[in-house]
Amino acid sequence: MLETELIEKIQGLKKIQPTKKWVDFLFERINSKAQPEESRVFIPSKVKTVSHSFLNPKFRIAFATFGVFFVLASLVAFAQNSLPSSPLYRVKLFTQDMKVAIAPSKEKPIVKMEVNKERLNDLSKVKIETKETIALVNKLEEEINSVPQEISKLEKKKVVLDVSQKVKQQNDELKNLIKKTNLSEKVKNDLNNSIDDSQNKVFALITETEELVNNCPDYLKEKVQKIQEYFGNPENISGFMPEDIIKIKSLVLEATKFLKAGNCLEAIEKIESIENILKIQSLEVKVETSIPENQD
Repeated sequence: MLETELIEKIQGLKKIQPTKKWVDFLFERINSKAQPEESRVFIPSKVKTVSHSFLNPKFRIAFATFGVFFVLASLVAFAQNSLPSSPLYRVKLFTQDMKVAIAPSKEKPIVKMEVNKERLNDLSKVKIETKETIALVNKLEEEINSVPQEISKLEKKKVVLDVSQKVKQQNDELKNLIKKTNLSEKVKNDLNNSIDDSQNKVFALITETEELVNNCPDYLKEKVQKIQEYFGNPENISGFMPEDIIKIKSLVLEATKFLKAGNCLEAIEKIESIENILKIQSLEVKVETSIPENQD
């Protein structure tokens, strides 16, 4: 009897179904025991998100762009210590040329002279004259000869005088650097001749500007007289816009103010600004009169 009851109870237990919560709990316990303790690492959801972001095309493009920029920046940095015999020296020359190109017009001659000094200093570190050093010398001669032209493009007389004096001083420094190079005597002489030619042109600009200052009252008197004669003709005045007349009057007052203060160069610049306005106006009138009227 006892055996029969026991069998019935066992069969009754078989009919009992486990709950889902209990099954999940049991599966988790079994799984945790199956893995070694050190291999179970918790990965936060944020880390998973970052790892998946590497697959994003936008991220790959940004990463590649940064990589290219880093390589170029490193290349430029390494090139700054290179010499004419190095393949990286072309990169250095390019960066120096860019420095000159982006310089403001009033600073361009000075920046160009600084670059020339850097290149001569590089030449002084080269022991043997090669085709690379000769190419650099030729480039130096071109840059030295172009400096006076850059100065002559400057509009303000005071800036011309200041820049010319600085360039004159730096030309002397270039000559001292040439002596330190291992170039042949012929090449050194060619460089010195280029510097002498450039120095003469710069000196001429200094002399011209200083003479202008010394003769300032007479120079201004002549300019003002021409302006007065121009406006003495009613036909000339009729072609001006009211704002041009106001601007010219303002420039005349400023020129008078600078002249009384003894600042001749500033006064000259104001008068020359008036002349530029008159030239523009004359050009516009010529263009208008040269256009034939439509005939029916």
